[in-house]
Amino acid sequence: MENQKPFAEDDVKDKSQAAQSGNTATESEEDKYTFVEERIVSKRHRVRKVLAKLFADLLVPVCVCLVVCYIYFNTIGDDGEDETAEQETTTPQNSIVVNGDDDDVDDRHPVGNETQIDLNDEETFVKLEETIEKMVVVVSIVKEGENEAIKHTGVVVSMNGPVYILIPYANIEGYKELYTHVGEDAMLQTTVYDIDYATGLALLKIEDAKMTGAYRKMLTVATFEGINQVDAGSTIVYCGNVVGNSPMFMKGSISNSSNHVTCIDLTYNILITDIVMEDVDDGFLFNSKGNLVGIVGMDEGKLDLPGFVAGARALDLEYIINNMLNDKKDIYFGITGQEVSAEIEEIAGGSMPRGIYVSSVLIDSPAYN
Repeated sequence: MENQKPFAEDDVKDKSQAAQSGNTATESEEDKYTFVEERIVSKRHRVRKVLAKLFADLLVPVCVCLVVCYIYFNTIGDDGEDETAEQETTTPQNSIVVNGDDDDVDDRHPVGNETQIDLNDEETFVKLEETIEKMVVVVSIVKEGENEAIKHTGVVVSMNGPVYILIPYANIEGYKELYTHVGEDAMLQTTVYDIDYATGLALLKIEDAKMTGAYRKMLTVATFEGINQVDAGSTIVYCGNVVGNSPMFMKGSISNSSNHVTCIDLTYNILITDIVMEDVDDGFLFNSKGNLVGIVGMDEGKLDLPGFVAGARALDLEYIINNMLNDKKDIYFGITGQEVSAEIEEIAGGSMPRGIYVSSVLIDSPAYN
């Protein structure tokens, strides 16, 4: 029994040492895992810290760049809009003024806002005369081989820079010198800007440099009547230089507006008035609101209307005049004809198809070829 005790003590010691050794091994393993875990957490922390710093460092520059870009592009857009508006203000396209169906008329026409005007009232008629006088000018024409000037009337259609005056070409054909009377004393040299031989219209030009502010105040641009149909019975005012000195005014009414004249690639209506006057080849027709409705002295003579003042419907020639103002040429086709309206179709008993009835084709024109 006594021999076994030391063994037991030794055994216990061995076991104790083994246990301690086992505990040490276990603690080493735990420390190892703890260390690795701490390293992983530490790495993650460092990565997060780096990313946060990187984000913080980039956030401010990126925000600044976005703000700068926003301000820059907004400024460019505003400058572009301002530049466009300035271009539209300083260099607008030449165009005649058309008074639409809503009868919106600007301050240039003091009688234009009234719907019904009694021209039998002397004061009203005088006011209308004063309005029309600023639209109509007298043009002195000196022709080749002649020394004495003849006078015809023209109408102002644009004052965008130079002043442009519309007049039938037949009234200035063969000219050598042209002068436009502005006011009582001024005679300004005038040139021919463009001619439309198909309609017989001419556009005269007074250079911008010759038009002082005082002269411009004496003139105003004529507004074309924009209503689709000028009916028979409508009140009309004729203004023309038939006596060779200054334009005269005559009141009347439209007796017929259904006749038309055909020329190359164009058909326009003729307004026949009840104003009796022989051999009138000069002047313009205005309605009671001072809007231009007719141009006298074109091809209305083809209708064989001796003794009555008649004029081409101005609005039918609107696009021709606009093209002349902007130096654009019409597409040339070379046909003479007219539109087959419902009225013509009915007269023909329904046998004529709708479209354009071609009565002739000009030789060597695109239509001919």
